[in-house]
Amino acid sequence: MYGAPRKYKCGRCGPIKRPIQWYKLKATVQDATGTMDLMIFCEVAEELVGVSAEELVDKIKDDDEWYTLPDEIEDLLGSTHTFEVFDKYVDGSFAVSSIMDDASVPAPLLLLVNARRRRLSLRGALPWQG
Repeated sequence: MYGAPRKYKCGRCGPIKRPIQWYKLKATVQDATGTMDLMIFCEVAEELVGVSAEELVDKIKDDDEWYTLPDEIEDLLGSTHTFEVFDKYVDGSFAVSSIMDDASVPAPLLLLVNARRRRLSLRGALPWQG
C-alpha cells in the first residue's frame, strides 16, 4: 500500500490495519449569481472524480506525493457540473446529494438546471480517511 509502513489508530476502536478510504472534497462553486462552498462526500465524490479514494491512495508511492493534488482531481478544476445540494441542519452548510447531468434531469426542469450550472474549484481535495 505505501513505501513505508504506516500506523493508524482509532481512539474508540484501537489499532487499524488498513483504514477505509473515503472522499471528503471541499469545493467552491460559482455561477452568474455568486459563489457557494459545498462538501462532496463518498460515493458522490467518487462519481465526480471517476475513481475510488482507495485507488488514489494506492497510487501514492512516497511521502512527497501525499501533498500533491492527484491528476484525477486536478482535471476537475474549472469543469462545469450541475449539483443537487441540501442543507441538513439548516445552518448554511451545503452538501452535494447528487451530480445531475442532462440525461438525469427531467425535461421540464432542464432549462432551469442549465441556468443554474456552477463552475467547480476544489480546496483541500484529498482523499479522506475515516
